[in-house]
Amino acid sequence: MTQMRYSHAHPFTSNSAEHRLASTTMAMSKIMAQAYPSVPGRGATRNVFLPASALCSMRTTFTHAAQSLDLCIGRSLKCRADTFAWLASVSAASYGLGFRNKKFRSSVQSCYAHFEDLQSEFLESQSNPFSYDGASGVRTSLERPAVYVVATPIGNLGDITLRAIDVLRHADVLFAEDSRTTCQLLKCLGVNLNDRPLLSCHKFNEKHAAAAILRHLRQNKCVALVSDAGTPLVSDPGFVVLQHIQDEMSNCPVRPVPGACAAIAALSVAAVPTDCCLFAGFLPAKSTAKRSQLKSLLRQARSGSPATLVLYEAPHRILDTMECIADELEQEGTSAERHVVICRELTKRHETILRGNARHVLSEIHGDANNQKGEFVILVTGDTKQSPELLDSRFDARDVMRLLERELPKNRAAAISAKICGVSKKELLDSSSAVSNPGS
Repeated sequence: MTQMRYSHAHPFTSNSAEHRLASTTMAMSKIMAQAYPSVPGRGATRNVFLPASALCSMRTTFTHAAQSLDLCIGRSLKCRADTFAWLASVSAASYGLGFRNKKFRSSVQSCYAHFEDLQSEFLESQSNPFSYDGASGVRTSLERPAVYVVATPIGNLGDITLRAIDVLRHADVLFAEDSRTTCQLLKCLGVNLNDRPLLSCHKFNEKHAAAAILRHLRQNKCVALVSDAGTPLVSDPGFVVLQHIQDEMSNCPVRPVPGACAAIAALSVAAVPTDCCLFAGFLPAKSTAKRSQLKSLLRQARSGSPATLVLYEAPHRILDTMECIADELEQEGTSAERHVVICRELTKRHETILRGNARHVLSEIHGDANNQKGEFVILVTGDTKQSPELLDSRFDARDVMRLLERELPKNRAAAISAKICGVSKKELLDSSSAVSNPGS
């Protein structure tokens, strides 16, 4: 979808492992300072005895620290080697004091050993790039050459996947829809480029980007492809690139790194039928083309097995698009049966979901200026109240035109057929002419 501003609800908040780790180190520092102003050498204060409350606090703090560090390593979140070194030194100093409390002394010893293991694992992970195979639970190197299609959050940074972070951290080259947005994302995730190229791949330069990606792949590099928000190629750039890669390097692996998708997120909360869906993305910007495509999509979504129509829309076009939907449903005579759901700013602070018939939803958007802001997913249900005979009917525009031509002039027959079947009159006439004159 279009460029997103990430909300403040992301992993590195007060509930994140890194923040808890930082809080833990501060708590440990305070407790140590209160217990003894300076940490003497091993054996110098072997008979030091601390109050039970201090021992309990330190034991709880050390346990919490161990859990936090384990979470950081296990999930490959950003941790600093100096933090590990500091915690290890504090643990060593505490262990060196040789407290009389044997249970606490054993706990400190265990923590210290755990810290050493974690520090070694952390340093090794920094020198050896890896990705996480969720199926087998095994860490494996990224493939080279290969293209990784990486889904990014649609608003809430907490929706980034662990595998996506790994790929973004260790891919040799990154191609982004907008490098400024991706730089912001990488900064929030704590992913450093470290002189790796971050190049553009948007709808205006896809052919050029495809050629550049091919050059990198032929140099045995790993390429990550990201869009501003959501999954690349789903109403976002990337199709031309992958098509070009498959034509030129059909044996090159293209790996999906799944994650956030606005359409799926909307379907999951809209309470509409999801067994059959028709995804159309963004409608054309021009009104005539928009109405023509919308008429065809709405008819397609209600014919055969009823399908829920899924559309994306931008804030400056939402009112016009909803007007078109309301008009078309009223012309069909299905405005009462076909429900509309608007999902606005999904996963972000001002997330809003509006439900009802098309006119009701349109009035809610008109009535509140805030409802006209942000990114939108529009869902329109199929007509489930039609009889099976009507649902199974199929009309071919050329067949309808041939029948009407028996009674009407060709242009008039084409106009009526196009309106009935929801197609372009010009395309229908061109198609009819091609069939009538196959040799021309």
